Amino acid sequence: MSEQGKVKFYSTDRRFGFIAADAGDIFFSGAALDMAGIDHVECGQLVEFVREISPKDGRERAGWMRVVE
Repeated sequence: MSEQGKVKFYSTDRRFGFIAADAGDIFFSGAALDMAGIDHVECGQLVEFVREISPKDGRERAGWMRVVE
């Protein structure tokens, strides 16, 4: 199920960031942006996302996301 939150932090150099959501902050990577066709996000921008568990390290992350207009 998808959730909404606001971009709390995004590093353009390192291509990762965090979303502030009701259920707690969640990490997102540049790969999630690439999959969604998003070039860039701004702090404070509203996004919709789905939480998933990373197979690499078992941590929770945003696996799918989109900018909410």
